[in-house]
Amino acid sequence: MPPRTAPEVLAKRGYFATVDWWSLGVVAYELLFGKRPYRGKTNSSLTQAILKDQVKFPENVEELVSPEGLDCIKGVSRPRVTQWPPVHLVRILTGFVWDTFGQQLLQRDPKKRLGCPGTGGLEAFKRHPWFREYNWEVLEAKEATPPFEPDVRGRSLALGDAQRADNLPLLLAHAVQKGQL
Repeated sequence: MPPRTAPEVLAKRGYFATVDWWSLGVVAYELLFGKRPYRGKTNSSLTQAILKDQVKFPENVEELVSPEGLDCIKGVSRPRVTQWPPVHLVRILTGFVWDTFGQQLLQRDPKKRLGCPGTGGLEAFKRHPWFREYNWEVLEAKEATPPFEPDVRGRSLALGDAQRADNLPLLLAHAVQKGQL
């Protein structure tokens, strides 16, 4: 069983586009942290992990990924406050509403999963705060330049440092638009 298998497939409820959004969340996790969000030594234990276990994040996750990025993958109960006034408070007070905040790619219920029809589909994904600054028209026209091209000559492709992790939303958005994910 592939480690990116969505819960609804494991539960034999069918294979729909919702599965791809789950897989995108798994790939994002793998790129950011260099490991899989769910692990098991056997197919059975991996299946149980995907269906039941909470996703574990590195202790320094807040140093590696923005609150918006973390929310996109797993959802967060509250944005972290690193400055005063807090950015999320400023955005609320200035009328910027995170209408997708709390939806996530690694949501087991496809009706609540970011990008799926029940949550607003691709348009909701595009509006997520992690992707808010991307020019989707340029991406759709296939005119976007990737922020970096990974060195695939034996080096790890994990994006564990903050500089490259900031580029992940653009890379994911670019891959989604090109139909590669």
